[in-house]
Amino acid sequence: MGESGAILIYDDCCNLCRRVERFLQRIDRHGRIEALPLRSERAEGLIARCGLQADTDSVILMDGSDCYIRSDAILKAFALVGGRWRLFQLLRVVPRFIRDYLYSAIAFNRYRLFGRSCKCG
Repeated sequence: MGESGAILIYDDCCNLCRRVERFLQRIDRHGRIEALPLRSERAEGLIARCGLQADTDSVILMDGSDCYIRSDAILKAFALVGGRWRLFQLLRVVPRFIRDYLYSAIAFNRYRLFGRSCKCG
């Protein structure tokens, strides 16, 4: 696990999700975020600890005992990476319901728009 103890749980079948995960790993020079595929046994247990359903369709970031989902998870991940990427925190001025609406619209169409990299449920 990264030095901050943060774990990013992502859909490893989604090409967009995989690209974002790889990008975060590349810019995370201090190894603060560990990436974990959504469909792994370890992720299932962590998802349950967050009080979410195992069939969740969202990116999740666990930082210590805090769980972030959807747009909050992405913004928190960039904050943990640090440096100029912290500027993404300025997007927090946009109300969460608007950020999550946009997140959900992309998530709902992610396989159609970006493709699927494995055969999953």
